[in-house]
Amino acid sequence: MIPLILIAKSNKISEAYLDDFIGKNNIAERNILGVYPLKNELAISQIRDVKKQLTMSSSSTRLIILYQFDRAATEAQNSLLKSLEENSLDNQFILVVSNSEQVLPTIRSRAKIINLVQNVSLESQRLVWLKLFLQQVEKSEDCVFLADASLSGLTKDKVLEFIDNIIYYYRLKLKKNYIYARILNKSLRLKNLIENNNLNPQLTFDNLLIFINKTIRMKE
Repeated sequence: MIPLILIAKSNKISEAYLDDFIGKNNIAERNILGVYPLKNELAISQIRDVKKQLTMSSSSTRLIILYQFDRAATEAQNSLLKSLEENSLDNQFILVVSNSEQVLPTIRSRAKIINLVQNVSLESQRLVWLKLFLQQVEKSEDCVFLADASLSGLTKDKVLEFIDNIIYYYRLKLKKNYIYARILNKSLRLKNLIENNNLNPQLTFDNLLIFINKTIRMKE
């Protein structure tokens, strides 16, 4: 698999891309290795630890995410280079950076560069906002999220758009926990009712958010 260099100025944007990538490729959580800098940079000892873990066999594709890789010293980057070449069939590397010019040319030439700084569309920004909002809904101990200004005066079309994005978001998470199937079923049912019956879109959407909150809190 071709290593990916992910250029992003915001953690929210990079995490949204990674969540989407993990869902689309059905990568199990146990096969995801995320490595963050210990202090100001990724140390060569951390790269060596990654290489040790790669020697262990895996029945499915592993995802190795190296955060702030542009802060890795030249020695650490060179140490990873051989692993990028030798373990390409079983492992997907994603190097998250804010400045790709700080990555060695020998690594850049072997990777596909995805520039989220240039490619963040209005639609992507909305999906990032929705992800953060749903995380708030999931963690809330009350229904204060219903007072969010973005949810006031929603039209039927806007509610249906929201529900489509919610279905997309939880479908990606389905592999992690099948409790999300309950949210998907509820979302699909309410969407059908809004489309084919004279339901109040705003109240129906509020009902869905409350259902999501209660379902996730029951899981915990």
